[in-house]
Amino acid sequence: MIELPSAKARQPESGSDDDPNWLRFWDAYPRKASKQGARGKWAKAIREGVDPELIIAGAIRYADEMRAKRTPKDKIKHPDGWLYGRRWEDEPETFGRGFNDIEECAPEEFNW
Repeated sequence: MIELPSAKARQPESGSDDDPNWLRFWDAYPRKASKQGARGKWAKAIREGVDPELIIAGAIRYADEMRAKRTPKDKIKHPDGWLYGRRWEDEPETFGRGFNDIEECAPEEFNW
């Protein structure tokens, strides 16, 4: 009798090059640094039950924010620190004028 591998045995190791979700995250993340550390943080988050889709969506949002702000590469967080800090849970930043721009666009009587 031939024994078929279980479904669990066919699952790629989280953070490996065989893990399609890891590859999607790595492709989406805006800075390619600390890959080995990021692999470990990714695997830990997945072991803790975090949905990979949430992390990937957060990475896409972060990349979009960095592009919109024209953030220099050296100011973009390393992916291992971003994963460690669970930054996919951050609220999206708003684009356009922020609170610090009030003086530039508000009538003079509203300037503090």
